[in-house]
Amino acid sequence: SLASASVAYGGPTLTASDAPLNTKAANLVISPSYFDAGSYKTIPDWRVGGNSLAVLNMPFEAHAATSTTALDYSQSGFNGTATNGPTFSTSSGRDGFGAYTFDGANDYISVTHRASLALTNNFTVTGWVKRSVGSSGWDGFITKATYSAAATTGWGITYDGTTARYAGFVACNGSVAVIPADTGTASSTDYAWRHVALKVDSGTAYFYVDGVQQKYHSDQQICDSGSAVM
Repeated sequence: SLASASVAYGGPTLTASDAPLNTKAANLVISPSYFDAGSYKTIPDWRVGGNSLAVLNMPFEAHAATSTTALDYSQSGFNGTATNGPTFSTSSGRDGFGAYTFDGANDYISVTHRASLALTNNFTVTGWVKRSVGSSGWDGFITKATYSAAATTGWGITYDGTTARYAGFVACNGSVAVIPADTGTASSTDYAWRHVALKVDSGTAYFYVDGVQQKYHSDQQICDSGSAVM
């Protein structure tokens, strides 16, 4: 997929860092072949047997026809809808090819619930996030959950302003497990780009910041909330 509206290109070449062995531990390098001198951005959608590995691949890049539509680059085509005016810029973001800025009050992007998004085990959710102001509460970045004192259900990646740490959570019918980043991983004035990830593997939930595993929780059931991804 391309961030440029019109460009001639050849098929990308994938090269393993340990070629010709091509072991599972190798890094893959994408080398696209373009025939213009303009700016471009390659958006990978990894596939096995022709099928997307991701059920949702939404990098907030500049290829969207309208800033109120966040494109899903997977084969699912689950485009998101920007609501209450989050600001989109084609030149902002971690890599300068596009990002949304949210006001922290009521801006959000939602992806309608589908059966394939009802993730309760053996899944990974990742994203690049950047805070801009301090917080004393919980700020959700990527969530699929419903909230109430007795019935919180689902999962999410958040920032906990009370402890000044990023965190993941998993929940079912009011039973909630919070998986925080290690002390010192973030701070109330940490406004750098961070890569955050929540992985659930065989019932154990792990949380990562910038590729480094933080805490984990192994005995919390996860139920699907039936809500949108936000």
